[in-house]
Amino acid sequence: MFYDFLRTWGELEISHIQCKVFHRETLSDAQEPPENHTDLIVRVAGYSAYLVELSKGLQDSIIERTEQSFVQGEKSEREARIR
Repeated sequence: MFYDFLRTWGELEISHIQCKVFHRETLSDAQEPPENHTDLIVRVAGYSAYLVELSKGLQDSIIERTEQSFVQGEKSEREARIR
């Protein structure tokens, strides 16, 4: 499924894509204690930042909006709540 996602970007001639793949638990764990995850970089509205340097509210927002599922038939927690 992820391969199809990337192939589609190529077919659409989109020249740039930046993927960051983390387990939701990794992002959540990075909030407490943050000193154990000082090298964790995330995308934030057009720029990259160290997760632990962002406010708790922005960290929560990133964790919430980045969870996606590429397994056919499987929904993320966010997708399940929306539908």
